Amino acid sequence: MSLIETIRHALKTRRWEFVFELVFIACVGFAFWPLTQWLFDKSFGHEQFLHSLLVILVAAYFILFRGKGRTKWVLKIDLSTITLFGGSLVLLLVGSVVLPQILVPLALSLAMTAGASYLLGKVALKRGYPFFVVFYLYMVLIVFYPVLDFPLREYAARYSAWILDVLHLGPEILLRTQPEPSLILLVQGRTFVVEPECNGFGLISASLLLSILLTFKSRDFWWTKSLGIISALFLGSLGNLLRIVTIIILAPLVPNHYDFMHETVGLLAFFFVLLLIGWLLWKRPVLPVNA
Repeated sequence: MSLIETIRHALKTRRWEFVFELVFIACVGFAFWPLTQWLFDKSFGHEQFLHSLLVILVAAYFILFRGKGRTKWVLKIDLSTITLFGGSLVLLLVGSVVLPQILVPLALSLAMTAGASYLLGKVALKRGYPFFVVFYLYMVLIVFYPVLDFPLREYAARYSAWILDVLHLGPEILLRTQPEPSLILLVQGRTFVVEPECNGFGLISASLLLSILLTFKSRDFWWTKSLGIISALFLGSLGNLLRIVTIIILAPLVPNHYDFMHETVGLLAFFFVLLLIGWLLWKRPVLPVNA
């Protein structure tokens, strides 16, 4: 049945129980509304966060609705759903006092897991748990982004300068402390400021989260999974460095269309790296060999 048909059936066969479930879920949603609004503002107010979120949502769609077996709408609370909702509220309460950066995102992730369990039943737990783990990591990365920003920019500036030096372009790195710390690349008389958007957080975090999604449910050994995740991080970092180098090389060639070139190179690097990671880590069925 479709979602609308499932709702009609629930109203017809167990109206008051269904209404009570909706009221209960609405109360839980009200408790998490400030956190949800914060996450919405952060995700849609920062391009790099939005890129990672889109990767997670697309992957979740394929995991929940394009996996093995047909996904059916359930719209019913069971013991596991109540346990998850209760655990999320307890974590939200405890997280408001201690370790909020860790416990509050975990509370929201559990609440979303409970909501998915209510909508789709146990299939959401069996098939979708990698998504909820990755979504939790996504929120934790957002929380710690201010701490990661400048070290990532320093890494990007240092190693992109090394690549430019290999290409005999004579780069120079400058640190400006006023009005706030920033890094500058001087290349053949041109000045390139290493802005927060250049730190590669979007590409690196999307690569990390996608690799975890692709390796989480595989039957490989733990060291194989770890190697896949580390490889994805390396590819994300390398992709960001090559993006910076390409932009610097192309800048003198398109002085009147720098912004367009900058965005185009960034999008191409983003999708190329993610497609490469998906191709490398996606588990393909083994075809039988004819004797």
